[in-house]
Amino acid sequence: MSDLILVLTWFHIFFVIGWFGSFLYTFFVLFPLLPKLSSQSGKELVFKLLPQHDLFSIIFPTGAVIFGLALFLEMSPRQNATWHYYIWSGIITGLIAYVLMIVAMIGNSRMHRAVAATINQPQVQPQPPPKSTLVMLVISFVLLLATMSLMVFASSV
Repeated sequence: MSDLILVLTWFHIFFVIGWFGSFLYTFFVLFPLLPKLSSQSGKELVFKLLPQHDLFSIIFPTGAVIFGLALFLEMSPRQNATWHYYIWSGIITGLIAYVLMIVAMIGNSRMHRAVAATINQPQVQPQPPPKSTLVMLVISFVLLLATMSLMVFASSV
């Protein structure tokens, strides 16, 4: 294995772990926590924490896609047809997961900015994300799991 492939693999896996961690943090920490907070606490959380979370929720998937595509271009000429079948299936599901995640996070980010603008207005209560955002994130998460499975299958060929 060349040094370039090793470096690209390391960065790709690092960013995929960050992407996966972002999902887990969102589903198991943020979404359950927001409805339990008071109005002011919820607004402070949205104002202080979520802009950074939204940024990392875009950086990690983007890094995973960039390094994954670079890794594919570097490894592709040396592989057999079965490997290509798994990789192309993984690329397609990964890109769909990426697009859904980015669309959901952009919508979330807009909502967070609107809530942050009302930080001094006590009557405004932060709302949980809309159902469409949750659905996009859940589908994106399932597709990310499918992508990871396909890539594991490809590595075993």
